[in-house]
Amino acid sequence: MSKLFEGFSTVGESEMDDFEVIPAGTYTAMINKSEMKENKQKTGSFLNLHFKVTEGKFKDRMVFINLNLIHPNEQAVQIARKTLTSICKACGLVSIEETEELHGIEMEIKVTVKAESANFPASNEIKGFKSLSGVSKPKKSSDSETELSKEEKIAASKARQKTKFD
Repeated sequence: MSKLFEGFSTVGESEMDDFEVIPAGTYTAMINKSEMKENKQKTGSFLNLHFKVTEGKFKDRMVFINLNLIHPNEQAVQIARKTLTSICKACGLVSIEETEELHGIEMEIKVTVKAESANFPASNEIKGFKSLSGVSKPKKSSDSETELSKEEKIAASKARQKTKFD
């Protein structure tokens, strides 16, 4: 237990904003967090990616996606692998060893709104990924100390690929 220095009262304080969805559209964003997690049924694992919008009215808002990379349903795995391939290509990468290689590279994401249901509130879904025209340097991410430029990540990816086939 931690004692607050002067106590705390909610009187005169405002509450946090709700996590309302952002409107459907195309946004410039970058991955700033990635994590493999076990699914609830303990039958597989998914890659959880956090995308941070980097420009415009919704700058700093987060959008999330889960990719079922290990799952008993082969179709779910195929969809996840296709999605990860699209993300890698949007980052200019041929292959990756660590998901952190995807961090800090801006790309365009196509966001849709999934309607509210009886059990769940409305939510955002990412339905597409596209490389930005030209080469952009990764922005610093609060989750990592050093970031490689897009060119350095591509060169490292190609070097790993070459090493695998030599």
